[in-house]
Amino acid sequence: MELHTALVAALRNPLIDEIYERTKDQIRLIRLDNLYLLSSVTVVATMTEHLRILEAVRARDCDAAVRAMEDHLAASLQRALGL
Repeated sequence: MELHTALVAALRNPLIDEIYERTKDQIRLIRLDNLYLLSSVTVVATMTEHLRILEAVRARDCDAAVRAMEDHLAASLQRALGL
């Protein structure tokens, strides 16, 4: 969660701060409920998604950052649902 918190803070956007604060506990609960789903494949996929986001942010490529974030959120939802 530290990466997520740091990214949200770096955005300095009150709306995103509020949304993140409202959902972070729910995200933690989903993760706890799905701990058995953690596998090396899942961990590698998640880290790869995070790296794509960070690389786009570092390159100041807004379009790539948006795409990487959308891809990560979609994949995270699928993992949370066990799909």
